[in-house]
Amino acid sequence: MGLHAAPSCGQSRGMKMFGGRLVVVLLCWGVVGCAASPEGEWRSEQILGNGEENEMSLEADGRGDATLWAVRTGDMAFTEFEFDLEWSEQSDRTYEIDMECDEGPCDEGRNDFEMECDFINTDDGERLDCEGDERWSGVVLQWERVP
Repeated sequence: MGLHAAPSCGQSRGMKMFGGRLVVVLLCWGVVGCAASPEGEWRSEQILGNGEENEMSLEADGRGDATLWAVRTGDMAFTEFEFDLEWSEQSDRTYEIDMECDEGPCDEGRNDFEMECDFINTDDGERLDCEGDERWSGVVLQWERVP
């Protein structure tokens, strides 16, 4: 069963079908928020305790990079980490981002981690709410799209 445009006077069959598709596309965008994509520039939702923001760039080819600030255990000072990343869609509006530490105290790969992120539309814009694993499980990883 499919959606069809209601017949009307003076329209060709092709025009009726186009009109029906247009309505379906507009409903999809307006009601469901279809085609959510994380491609683009992101920053931490809040300014961090050191006055900086985490930043992340997600490219269309499934790659990207990120700068994260974190307090290392026993150090109590903010430390900058640079990551190369790969991202993929796991399900509708859920993404996995593999973070590979590139610069900073990478500890021979022990600071590599994965984030599982939910893509959320809000009145204020788009967000990625992420949970990290490994050493990064306690770090707040909430992102907002850079306008």
